[in-house]
Amino acid sequence: MKKLAGVLTLGLFTFFSFSSQAGVSYNSAQEQMLVNICKAAKSDEVRNLRQAQRASNLSYKQIAKGVVCNGEDVIEYAASHQAYKTAQYISDKAQLGSVIIRDIAKVEHK
Repeated sequence: MKKLAGVLTLGLFTFFSFSSQAGVSYNSAQEQMLVNICKAAKSDEVRNLRQAQRASNLSYKQIAKGVVCNGEDVIEYAASHQAYKTAQYISDKAQLGSVIIRDIAKVEHK
């Protein structure tokens, strides 16, 4: 578990006033909450994502704009792991506007 937490680079930009400073440190509970959000986004299970969101007390907009998983925002991170359902769910709930998620490996070329 420590190894997973060490691998995931997490940051919150929008809801901590000190987040723009380099070297932001989180207590273990905050870090675990962020790891759970990243895991849930990667799982492609909307139920897991909703549970992680409720446990974190963060809005979907805060998650979409502030949570970073392995250097990617949470929506890109989910999509890069073929978790299109959770990526779309976060986008819809955060009301970020129009986002199209397309698996370019599955697109047929004529």
